[in-house]
Amino acid sequence: TITKNDMKVTQFFCENRHIKATRPDTLLNCELSVDAITRIKECVLYNCDARIEMDATQYVPVGNGTEVGLLKFLQNADIPVHLLIQRKLGRIRMISPFSSETKRSIVALDCPDRPGRVCVYLKGAPEIIINNCGALMAGDRRTADLDGTEQSNILHKVSAMACEPLRVIGLAYMEMDENDWISQYEQQRNPAYNLQAYLDQGTRMFTWIGAFGLKD
Repeated sequence: TITKNDMKVTQFFCENRHIKATRPDTLLNCELSVDAITRIKECVLYNCDARIEMDATQYVPVGNGTEVGLLKFLQNADIPVHLLIQRKLGRIRMISPFSSETKRSIVALDCPDRPGRVCVYLKGAPEIIINNCGALMAGDRRTADLDGTEQSNILHKVSAMACEPLRVIGLAYMEMDENDWISQYEQQRNPAYNLQAYLDQGTRMFTWIGAFGLKD
């Protein structure tokens, strides 16, 4: 199969809503909570190796095809990614890049909007990411327990998207007090290793954001 590696978000499943991205500004007009939209934006922008460059007339995402597709998804909703992506500069505490072994990437940074708090964003294969989530976003600034029924429902949606076929990416987050982050992860030599050890043990400390299906 010949592909162009020009990835585009065509649908996503978040807050128990299966949404088709049928218009450029779907993200901002799909009845998701403000909190969910914020977490989606931050996870895409901060857990990202792609960069934004200026061509002759516009800002263009450059890099990994999946990350570029997610950034364009935000751009299409008139979100100024070229400005917002800079907010992570000087705030990152830990990065663990994507690998074929872990099938996930992680970034931890000081929350730009919440002083004294550390945000950790997790991105990767949904079947891997969801195993580290004990809660899911439920709308109106609420979270709910991610029990077996909810997990099966999400993975069913993921499987349906993958069969279309789409490349499906899962997003999750956790947030904690800066002192808690330091005591749990930074007092030892390698915060990335310490956090990954918790993840490898199947510790469910993250909150599930959603699954995003991209088509080439």
